[in-house]
Amino acid sequence: MSKKIDVSYKKLYSWYITEIRSASWIAKYYNCSNVTILNWLRRYDIPVDSKRKMTGIKPWLFGENSVTKRYDVKLKMRVNHADFTGKNNPNYGKGSFGKDNPNWKGGITSENKRIRQSNEYNTWRLAVYKRDRYTCQVCGHMSTRLVAHHKQEFSKYPEVRFDIDNGITLCTSCHFKEHYKSKSGIYARLIK
Repeated sequence: MSKKIDVSYKKLYSWYITEIRSASWIAKYYNCSNVTILNWLRRYDIPVDSKRKMTGIKPWLFGENSVTKRYDVKLKMRVNHADFTGKNNPNYGKGSFGKDNPNWKGGITSENKRIRQSNEYNTWRLAVYKRDRYTCQVCGHMSTRLVAHHKQEFSKYPEVRFDIDNGITLCTSCHFKEHYKSKSGIYARLIK
């Protein structure tokens, strides 16, 4: 059987409204549940604050120098200064490219990477796809994951790197098989 508690209006009003105590804090004092305190608040027509009815929000969360006030200021700053793009950015035009960038490591990009990221390589790759009608030349699959494969190796034959006849369109699975399976069968006939 539950014990009856008698909560006075003056004490409850003083703690909950004047001292901004939470329902949890008052419940601990009376050794009862939060719901019991909330029921007493409703009986006495004391307005229940939904932000602190079950949680233990402390008085220092309210007022001019409160945590919530500081958070609101930071949020407003973030919203108001959200247009830091292009010329609105204070670092715009400060020379953060190439040698002026603090992460510059002396131009260590490999030749292979420079060539494969060049416009000439991209043009060659698209020309090979177009010639082969965006279809894998081994399995005939029309995939979105295609690879322009060099028939003669990219590293060993630099003179034919951008020759369209040196390229063949493969899907990723056939390209994997080409590099990691033996050079026999259909692959050997098509690639050579």
